[in-house]
Amino acid sequence: MTAVPGAFPESFARLVNLLSDDMMRRLAADLARIDLSDVAAARDAAIELMQLYCGGYTDYAAVIAAQFYDGLAERMAGAAPHAVADSSYDPEAVAGGVRAIMQDVVEGKPREAWERDMLDRADKEVRNAADSCVALNADRDGVRWARVPTGAVSCEFCIMLASRGAVYHEPELAAAGHANCDCRVVPDFGDGIEGYDPDLYYDMWKRPEDYPELQEARRARRRELYAEKHADGRAGEDYLRRPESFGTFIDTDGMGAMKPSILNAQTEKLDELIGKYDILAEVAARDGIAVRGKVINGIANSRYDTEDGRWVINLNPQAFDSAAHFNENVWDGIKSGFFMPAAKGKRREYPMAHEVGHILQKELIRRERGRFSSREYAASAEEHKRELLEIADELGIGTGDHVSRYANERPVDFFAECFANLECGRMNVYGKAMKVFLERRGVHVV
Repeated sequence: MTAVPGAFPESFARLVNLLSDDMMRRLAADLARIDLSDVAAARDAAIELMQLYCGGYTDYAAVIAAQFYDGLAERMAGAAPHAVADSSYDPEAVAGGVRAIMQDVVEGKPREAWERDMLDRADKEVRNAADSCVALNADRDGVRWARVPTGAVSCEFCIMLASRGAVYHEPELAAAGHANCDCRVVPDFGDGIEGYDPDLYYDMWKRPEDYPELQEARRARRRELYAEKHADGRAGEDYLRRPESFGTFIDTDGMGAMKPSILNAQTEKLDELIGKYDILAEVAARDGIAVRGKVINGIANSRYDTEDGRWVINLNPQAFDSAAHFNENVWDGIKSGFFMPAAKGKRREYPMAHEVGHILQKELIRRERGRFSSREYAASAEEHKRELLEIADELGIGTGDHVSRYANERPVDFFAECFANLECGRMNVYGKAMKVFLERRGVHVV
């Protein structure tokens, strides 16, 4: 058996690009006719347009993908054509996305920003439909697949996904692409994919400074994303360094009052954890993780937004607007034992580590129970707490080892507190217990 010829994924990507370009050209003309003065009427008109275009063009994308899969399966495995052209299109998710984008209009953002976001959403739907179709057929045949970059330059998140090799099999992970993403899902029938080198992509991800073309592409993408979002005069690249195309979405609204260095510590910690734990990379790829500024009770919280279809981590601007307020809310809590121990150099990362711990626990529960609900969360959180306490007892609780008062007061925060201790230095026996807990469940550290 020979490797999958490189011409196959390149041709597949080219056809998907042409299809999306045709859709966006037509959709842009119709979007330009929508009157935004009546937000409710504009929302309904936009939803109708998006359903019309996305529904039809994702079907076309699935046909292209099925033909691509059949061609490969015949060449590589001698299989007769059998692929199903299933786009996995979700009209409710698209309608929810349009409602979220309409907030741009409510907040008085330029019409161009609204049109760009609408077109990006439609483009993403077409590309993800093509990839999901390939993954569904590969899963049915027991064939694993890889995310293969086909463009001149790919973003950091795509490079990270590509670096893992042909290890994917869950169809839901195929919809990880962003707008204008040239990475395509390609099945590996056993002897690799011509021109696709996961080791090279791993090196590019770990040492991007050695690849100046990647760095320049990232800088250009940042400039494009944030040029219109920083009316306060701050340079977008210095103020917020996480581009939305890397699998997470940073909503700058509500973040203008936050101290940039403290805010960047949160987004960089999110970067680090997504890159470190394969389960978190899969969550980010499947759902996306949004970081937003929002006045809430407390420092931060996290939840799954069913309307947007992604995880949301809310940071309270009132806790992040100055070093003094941050120390009052976080560092003083760490020193007093209200939170778990953390190294001085890691204290700024503590809120993000804690909230990502919640997302990690909920994903583990979903996998263990086959679904997730509030009832499952409460019951499983108690089970996880008991197991962590048992592991800590087995490891031997030493002088100075303690569980934070926050964890004791709120059982559902026990896991997140132990995870924050694991990830923020000064690890005590409960952070060590968390490491054992994750190893038992096969959570792979990249």
